[in-house]
This record gives sequence, structure tokens and C-alpha cells, in this order.
Amino acid sequence: MDWQTLILQPVTYLLGGGIITWIYSQRAQRREHDKLMKELFKEFNERYNKLNDTLYEIKALGSKLNDLRSHEHGRRYVQALYDYLNLCAEEYFWHTKGRVDPKIWYSWQNGMFYWHQNIKALQELWQEELNEKYNGKSYYLNPGEDFFHSVN
Repeated sequence: MDWQTLILQPVTYLLGGGIITWIYSQRAQRREHDKLMKELFKEFNERYNKLNDTLYEIKALGSKLNDLRSHEHGRRYVQALYDYLNLCAEEYFWHTKGRVDPKIWYSWQNGMFYWHQNIKALQELWQEELNEKYNGKSYYLNPGEDFFHSVN
């Protein structure tokens, strides 16, 4: 056996093994990403579904935040708005981490825009939160970011 065979054969095996390992690793990584995306999608949609009817009730009232707070169901309504803001923040957080498919994020973001535009109390509560809660840091926002107005 000559010296070239002694050197090239192991190098060829190492390169081939490395390529196979890399391909397998990439596939496993994609499967894990898809699994996480499915879990996030399921959880966020379940949480949204629990809020959906209440958001429609609040929208139908057309109330400002102070009027909503004094409504007989005000506590439940305001809590639902907080829950919705937290849901939006979590969706935004995972979007910025690249864990949410852009098509899904686009759909979620359109829903966020819809509710923000159609519920005056939500607009007011959001403004309160931005002004009083460290300019959105409690919602994973950097200064100047606003998940109801930015298009990412």
C-alpha cells in the first residue's frame, strides 16, 4: 500500500462520515424546530380561542377603558385584555427568536392589528402599559418597538 492510499482513504472516510453526520444533524434540527412550532401554534391558538368570545363582547360594547373598568363584568373584561396582551407578547417573542414560521406570524399579526384597531379599551390599556411598564420591556419589546404597529 502506498503512502497516498494510507492518507487519502482515512481522509475520505472522515469527510464522508462528517457529511452524513451533518445531514442527519440538519434533519434532526428541522424536526425539533417543527415540533416546537407545532407546540407553540397549538398552545397559542388554544389560549386565543379561550379569549375570542370575550374580545368580541368587549368590541361590541365599544367602551373606553375607564367605562369598561366600571362595567359589571369589567374585572373579567380587563383581565381578558391583559391576557391578550400577554399572548401577543409571547407570540412576538417567539417570532423574534425565529421560532414562528413567517406565514403563521403574518396571520397572528393581522389578528393583533384587527383587535387593536377595533377595541378602544385595548388601545388605551396598551398605551398605559407602554407608558407605565418600562416602555414595553415587560412585553419583550426594545425601546421604540410596538407589536401593534410594526410589521416584521
